[in-house]
Amino acid sequence: GLNHALRQSLEDLKSDGLICKFNEEGIRTRLSSSVEIAVYRLVQEALNNIRKHAKATKVTLRLQFREDILLVEIHDNGKGFDLSQTLDSAIAVGHMGLLGMKQRAEMLGGDIKIKTGAGAGTTLILSLPIQLQQQEEEG
Repeated sequence: GLNHALRQSLEDLKSDGLICKFNEEGIRTRLSSSVEIAVYRLVQEALNNIRKHAKATKVTLRLQFREDILLVEIHDNGKGFDLSQTLDSAIAVGHMGLLGMKQRAEMLGGDIKIKTGAGAGTTLILSLPIQLQQQEEEG
């Protein structure tokens, strides 16, 4: 399942020498396989960015199952970045990582918020509606 796959992704980062924490809150809700795959890929992309760019020593991945929303929060203590400049230059050179993540979340009816700044680490918060997914599966 999703939980195991995400934990495995963090284990892979540990082999790079990062201190990784995993937290899960709320009552675990089984999501459709397409949503679980999308969440997994979004987390993979975020962890890949941390590995390649952040120069972080710690990463925390938190899943929060709320009544109608799944929140996935990924926080690192890395060097951070200028978000608008990074998005602008990504568009210019065709690197669509962050934009692709945002588009993938929006296709699922969700959203990604990124909080970062030079020297401040980065927090990425993915929020996805749970109810919507269950209703689509049933009908």
